[in-house]
This record gives sequence, C-alpha cells and structure tokens, in this order.
Amino acid sequence: MPLIDLPHPPSVRNAPANAAELAVMLRDATHLIFNGRRPAAGGRCKMCGRKPGQKPGLRPARDELFEIVIDPSQDSRVQIGIGRCHSHHLAAAVRRLLALEEQGQHPNQAARMQRLREVLRHLRA
Repeated sequence: MPLIDLPHPPSVRNAPANAAELAVMLRDATHLIFNGRRPAAGGRCKMCGRKPGQKPGLRPARDELFEIVIDPSQDSRVQIGIGRCHSHHLAAAVRRLLALEEQGQHPNQAARMQRLREVLRHLRA
C-alpha cells in the first residue's frame, strides 16, 4: 500500500498543520480502517518526519507507527508517530474539526461527526 503525502513537508514545525489536513482527510474518507500500531520497518512519521524510537525521552522507544488506511480501494494509507503526533496534534485537530462540524449545516453532518468520533476513539486506544 502506498503512503500518502501530506501537503506540508514532514517536520516538527509542520506537524500541527499536517494534522489539520489529515483530520480533514479522515473526516471526508468513507471507508477508514484503523490498523493501529504496526512495525515501522524503517518508516518515519508522515507528520513530523521522525523515526520512532529514535529519541526515547521524547516518544515511546518502540519501533512502531500508528497506521490508518484512508481508502482501501486505492490502497492509500498514512503512518503517524505514536506519542506527540498521534495523541496530541492529530487528536487536537480532530476535536477542533468536530467542534466546527457541530456548528455547521452540512447535509451529511451526522455521518461526518460520527466518523470524527470514531477517529478519536481509535486514537485513544
């Protein structure tokens, strides 16, 4: 499965912006699959560009990334670091998007809100 590229280059500074873009992708995706923790196999976080386990003081020392399949028919997926990018940046972006959805008038609002709640539930697990 190919990894998707986020609009901003992966860096610690761009991680919040990449998280906001990824939250919109997750909201608009219709068939999300949460593979959860997977071996990194040399991969890097798509939001910040760090290798997992590189600096044990900053993130878990495990060599794992959190994997989400955006579109199974096109085999597109994203892998993000477990820790700061996973639990802080992406979860905060999803919560902000959920708050905006509650105020909006989109015709498919209920399904979009349900999808965002599902993303939050999987990020906490």
